[in-house]
Amino acid sequence: MPAAQEIRPIRPIGPVLFGEVLFDVFPDGSHVLGGAPFNVAWHLHAFGCHPLFISCVGADDAGDEILARMAAWGMRTDGISRSLSRPTGTVSVSLINGQPSFLIIPDQAYDELSIPALDLSPAPLLYCGSLCLRSPHARSQFSLLCDASHAPLFVDINLRPPFWNSDILRFLLARAAWFKCNSDELHSIASALSLPSSDDLAARALIAQFNLRALILTLGAHGAVWYDSNGARFEKSPPPITHLADTVGAGDAFSAVVIHGLLSNLTPADILSQAVAFAARICTIQGAIPSSPAFYAAIQ
Repeated sequence: MPAAQEIRPIRPIGPVLFGEVLFDVFPDGSHVLGGAPFNVAWHLHAFGCHPLFISCVGADDAGDEILARMAAWGMRTDGISRSLSRPTGTVSVSLINGQPSFLIIPDQAYDELSIPALDLSPAPLLYCGSLCLRSPHARSQFSLLCDASHAPLFVDINLRPPFWNSDILRFLLARAAWFKCNSDELHSIASALSLPSSDDLAARALIAQFNLRALILTLGAHGAVWYDSNGARFEKSPPPITHLADTVGAGDAFSAVVIHGLLSNLTPADILSQAVAFAARICTIQGAIPSSPAFYAAIQ
């Protein structure tokens, strides 16, 4: 009798995240796994959302470590390709009064990311930032992703000069359903697109011009504001942080909770309340991602 074939369970496809994975290299020489889309995918897996993360790593030890870390966390790795010509991404991080500054390196493996041969039509939501779209190849692959899934898009802007311009902004905004940025980024976007300079007016102008469902504005220690297409405005302040480690990844933690809330059909007020609280907790650890599932107990 022929040997029985292994039956592999079909893994559900939850939100699909497109973008960079890399190591943040700190002044003391420590390497911390990161990259905004990767951080969000890591959190969403812990929340039980079954994310599919699409990126590319090098054929090197760092790439091996990323795939091993993902597998150990329980994440699927079939959205990750490998580059034979470019190294796994790294970013140099310097901290001034707890605030991170980043040195972004060009020509990294994640610049070669490609859409996997998977049925992406069931995906309930897409996520993309702006850094990974610095290359024409990535922009073309992202357009293919949008066509393959037809899911609404959550855009998490991450403006890192010189890797953005008004064309990339318009490229993303034209496809976005939800748009998240911080106050500094909103001011840069308003200037680039000739919009009003105040937060409220710029947010409303972006919603109207690009037919957004909502714009979510983060304000660091002052919390966040949710503007929706019906003219409503919700604001939430974060809890106090008693033991600040750094703020690396706080915005990514916030985005993950917002996406979880959208998929769970929570109200904007409830989403903001959970998101600012979780972002504050991330500031109590070094780097962007916890290594213990217990850290996520409050968001389930």
